[in-house]
Amino acid sequence: MKTLFLTVAVALAAAACAPKGPKAVEEQATAQTTETKMIRLNVFVTTTPENLAEVVEGLNTLAAASRAETGCEGYEIFQSTIEPTRLII
Repeated sequence: MKTLFLTVAVALAAAACAPKGPKAVEEQATAQTTETKMIRLNVFVTTTPENLAEVVEGLNTLAAASRAETGCEGYEIFQSTIEPTRLII
């Protein structure tokens, strides 16, 4: 479960940020010199009570690694007070 979740989360983030080809790399470099762009992902995660601790631990590991990356402005994990098995990152 943990490996699958982390794989999916990393794949989604990489797909959102990755250039799509040589022209995209050139456009991205030009855009970076003229303006700053921000990508914000809001990801909802639902787990079971039995897996909650493992999922939260995995999210904390992922958040720490993401915060250490250059350009990361923030990475927060929130837990629903009504349904503790629902999280948003």
